Amino acid sequence: MIELDQNTSSIILAVFGICSAVILIFTPAYYGKFAPKKRTLFMINSSSSWFIFEVVSPAMFIYTYLKQREGPLQVNFIAVMYLTHYFLRTFIYPFVRISKGKSSKTPLEITIMAMISNTFIGNANGHGAALKEMDGSLCCSFGCFKDPLFVVGFLLFWIGMAINWHSESVLRSLRKGGKKTYSIPYGGLFKYVSCAHYFGELLEWTGYAIASRTIGSIIFTLFTAFNLVPRAVKTHKWYHEKFEDYPKERKILIPKII
Repeated sequence: MIELDQNTSSIILAVFGICSAVILIFTPAYYGKFAPKKRTLFMINSSSSWFIFEVVSPAMFIYTYLKQREGPLQVNFIAVMYLTHYFLRTFIYPFVRISKGKSSKTPLEITIMAMISNTFIGNANGHGAALKEMDGSLCCSFGCFKDPLFVVGFLLFWIGMAINWHSESVLRSLRKGGKKTYSIPYGGLFKYVSCAHYFGELLEWTGYAIASRTIGSIIFTLFTAFNLVPRAVKTHKWYHEKFEDYPKERKILIPKII
């Protein structure tokens, strides 16, 4: 297993995020609606790809967290938040997602790059959770709910997760019955933005960063924004180009703002 401290992993993650943002400004990541249509070489099943690259993050988090912490195991609320997200994303989402049917494919290089970035994400956040626990932080007791910033972050995290999962369910409903064509999503925050699922995920990790206040969580939140914001911009543009009746009042990502 890779052995890096929180700062090193965070720096590498920041570099990855900046590079991703620059690349994604000019070309979308080749998955979902932007997946290549004719390419067949080095492609794997999308659900399998999702599971493979997502499982790396919680595995790395658990390994690093257990290796760095001391004393008997406790309920670490920061770890609970992180691992709940990745449990759902790793063991449930890949098997309920609907994307062009079972034949949906993802380029192998996308899977590999996601595995690499998730290695550093899990490492940085595992370190952060362990260090918060050992420095006398109240993250392992209900006393943390006396900290206003923790409470705000904790609530934003779960609200963001709920928005993300509801928005994903709206998108899945558009593909029921084996439908392979794209439709305009309606319902929930899709009334206000084109990428309600991305907004929910960004809100979720912003809450996590506010609650934990570690270098790893802050860099990870920025990394997430570096990846999702350019894709949201391209998705918004794609909707307007594909559907003449697409709601013109919808913003890109943040309701009433952008």
